[in-house]
Amino acid sequence: MSFLRKKVKFYYFILLTSLFITFVYNLKFLKILYGNIGFSSFPSIYFFFAIIIAIISAISILLLIFGQKYVLKPLAIFLIILSSILSFYNHQYGVTVDEQMIINTLQTDINEAADLMSVGFFIDIFFLGIIPIVIIYFVEIEYGSFKKDLLIRISSVVTAFLIVSVLTFANFKQVSFITRQNNTLNQHITPLYTLTSTYRLA
Repeated sequence: MSFLRKKVKFYYFILLTSLFITFVYNLKFLKILYGNIGFSSFPSIYFFFAIIIAIISAISILLLIFGQKYVLKPLAIFLIILSSILSFYNHQYGVTVDEQMIINTLQTDINEAADLMSVGFFIDIFFLGIIPIVIIYFVEIEYGSFKKDLLIRISSVVTAFLIVSVLTFANFKQVSFITRQNNTLNQHITPLYTLTSTYRLA
């Protein structure tokens, strides 16, 4: 596995992880979004990619704030396995995990949980969960000095926040219109919707 032992700066690792989660586990969200706006004009194309950039930025903020040294890799692994599970049930059954679903899951016994795990589930988790985790395990994340890393994190978080804020306010009318047309659209954003639902339960 020596070919997997690549050295990656922590900020590149965060960006790559955010890109991977956005494009691999949010295909249903992107499909629904495309179905709502299409690519019929430049504003619709711009808006589509603005939403993608906002999601990448939001995931990056999460990893930048909570993914400190020695925590970043376990956090990325957790997000990958969580996203692969959420993505499977979203694609196969149209299930999104909100506050009520989390409560129901905590009350589910072993037999009920086993009924939800098919052969397709394990195949999906293997390719979209286990393999990425193995790759992450062997990647060597490089960090600089504490002061330098802190400066990079702060500047990156501020930049990401500005990107999300600017894109949101610049496209506020379109966001409002689409969410009114499809008020469950945000529930398909993996894993951000489930994480915010968990936070609201805490």
